[in-house]
Amino acid sequence: KMWKCGGYVHFCRSTKNVVYQKDTVIDGLTLYPAAHFRWRDEKGSARGIGEVYHRIPNQIEINKTLARNLASIKQTAYPHVVYNKEKITQDAVKRLSTVGSTIAVGDKTTDNVANIIGYMEPAQINPVAISIVQELMVATRELAGAGEALTGNINPEQASGAAIIAVRDASALPLNNQTAAFKQFVEDIARIWYDMWVAYNPNGLEIVTQAKDDTTGASSQPYGQIIPAPLLQQLKIEVRIDVSPSNPFSKFAKEQALQNLLQMQLINFEDYVDALDDDAAAPKAKLKQITQKQKLRSEAQVQAKQMINNQQKMQLSAQMQENDQMGKASEMIQQLMGERAMYMGDKKEDKSKGVKDKAKEAQNA
Repeated sequence: KMWKCGGYVHFCRSTKNVVYQKDTVIDGLTLYPAAHFRWRDEKGSARGIGEVYHRIPNQIEINKTLARNLASIKQTAYPHVVYNKEKITQDAVKRLSTVGSTIAVGDKTTDNVANIIGYMEPAQINPVAISIVQELMVATRELAGAGEALTGNINPEQASGAAIIAVRDASALPLNNQTAAFKQFVEDIARIWYDMWVAYNPNGLEIVTQAKDDTTGASSQPYGQIIPAPLLQQLKIEVRIDVSPSNPFSKFAKEQALQNLLQMQLINFEDYVDALDDDAAAPKAKLKQITQKQKLRSEAQVQAKQMINNQQKMQLSAQMQENDQMGKASEMIQQLMGERAMYMGDKKEDKSKGVKDKAKEAQNA
């Protein structure tokens, strides 16, 4: 038995006539450690009514129809042997079940064998008796909201992922009450867990965490952190369940949308890998490794190009310096040659002038 007194949960244990654990209080426990979930409410019933309760008559009728079909098949679906007991014995007829058996006929008459032994044609079974079972099953599933669209029995090659999800969501509308009740049930369990953590950890709660590398998938060393008990009691948590249906069709629709964006060049390959879920059909960890390798390869190529460009610039600069030096040297040579030519010209003029002066002196003498 459990009850509340002073805001905390009390309990005691007993058999029919003996109380073997008296009134005991659990300090810090404010919620009953029990959560309730009913599929459908029923007046006067704490447990409600299950989903299959109203399907029991249909299941009984399906079972009876199958039993009648089976009995009819056993009685009428196989041929029966008819024989003339004056012409052939029963033991000889039983040997017909053996493959390759023979039956000896005693008289020498040339009567037709069909007049001695034959088979009765099996009766035709009404096809309605067979199809009614399938019709009952389909009608029961559809009325219960468990059709092929909801259960996922759809060929994805004939419909897109978004279309399958839309049909599934439309088929799931009759289950909105049950979905809301289940979310509330999970929220209640989460609050009870936290209340039990506070009650059963009076010295504080130790939380152990472990980091994981998304690229390599390697895990680091676990480390713990203690939350003090007063802080745990002061915390007032609010639990909210946000359900995102994750099934093969929703994953297929997400990956198909990402592939379309990649093909339309609205995102690059790195963005496509980052947008994938961890549990996607495409191996996200391996694709990340590929992108890392491509990134390193591209960086190495860029560095190699920069080194080549720097070498080319250095060679071009050295060549330009060499050309400048050659140009200066050639200018100096031309200048020296010009000065030498001027010097030789002046020297020739002086020599010729001296010769003329001597010739004049000789004429005057």
